[in-house]
Amino acid sequence: MTHRLTGIILPVIFLRLLFSPRPMKTTQRIKLMFPLRLPVLALLFSLLALPLSSNHASADSLNEAQSLVLKSHAVIKSFMNDPNMVWFHENVDSAYGILIVPQMLRGGFVVGGSGGSGVLLVRDQQSGTWSYPAFYTIGSLSLGLQIGADASELVLMIMTEGGLNAMLSTELKVGADISVAAGPVGKNAKAQTADVLAFGRAKGMFGGISVEGAVIEPRYHWNNAYYGDMVSPVDILMRRSVNNRQAEPLRRAMPGSRNQPQTYTSSYSQPGYPANQGYDTGYPNNQAYPPPVNQENQYYPGTGGSASSPINTWQNPDQGGDGWRNPDDYRQQELPKY
Repeated sequence: MTHRLTGIILPVIFLRLLFSPRPMKTTQRIKLMFPLRLPVLALLFSLLALPLSSNHASADSLNEAQSLVLKSHAVIKSFMNDPNMVWFHENVDSAYGILIVPQMLRGGFVVGGSGGSGVLLVRDQQSGTWSYPAFYTIGSLSLGLQIGADASELVLMIMTEGGLNAMLSTELKVGADISVAAGPVGKNAKAQTADVLAFGRAKGMFGGISVEGAVIEPRYHWNNAYYGDMVSPVDILMRRSVNNRQAEPLRRAMPGSRNQPQTYTSSYSQPGYPANQGYDTGYPNNQAYPPPVNQENQYYPGTGGSASSPINTWQNPDQGGDGWRNPDDYRQQELPKY
């Protein structure tokens, strides 16, 4: 809308500058207009370009956000299939939320740093369902003797209500605003008491993983682009006022998930086939539907007639017919649920 209005208003202003009511010839107006009003025109055309650049940035943010959701889906499935994550599997039902960072980059030469982007999902303590993802960044700086670089997969399990409330703030520092401990790995492992437990898998010269001192904050541009509206983490995670069906596979892959696929239903034109097939997140795109029932010569045992020699009179057997049901009556039956 802004782009359309700007495209209408700017030509009007340009013509107004060109054909001003001053008593001078057109050639004089042109000569005077550019040296005197060039800054104004430059500003106006800059405003015209703003919607274009904004739309481009929004599209980039949306693509990057969706790519992060897909990577997070792969990471959580990998963690769930990892035999070393026994404690993670057994205690995830006690978590308030999970922050997934598919790629935590870390490197340094004397001065080091680490950072990455992730998605946070919150688990409803009563229903057991997981929210849609909210996008976050995490990063830190460090000093000391360190040389090298690596990339890690990081999963933060939020274990306390205080830890969750801190994650919903505009910014938090791990270790100062919330306590953190390494997540237990292996059989018979025991967890320390902390707001957040960090599980990571790293390769490189550093070895191990630590998020102590890291700053975590929301990625508002990605959240807005992904949900098509100005939203906060509270809107996404707690109020659950927005959704994006592209995140359904991630929600259902979450540990202990009780999320049911959201089905967009429609009326049926005949048994077994939808008239206007909607998007069904519970099935693949090439989902199959049961074949239509042959309504002609449909035999119902115990109502007269026979399967070998049917008599098609299209009468309802409940009204004294010969066992052949009216197709209109058949359509009123409840279809089987899949």
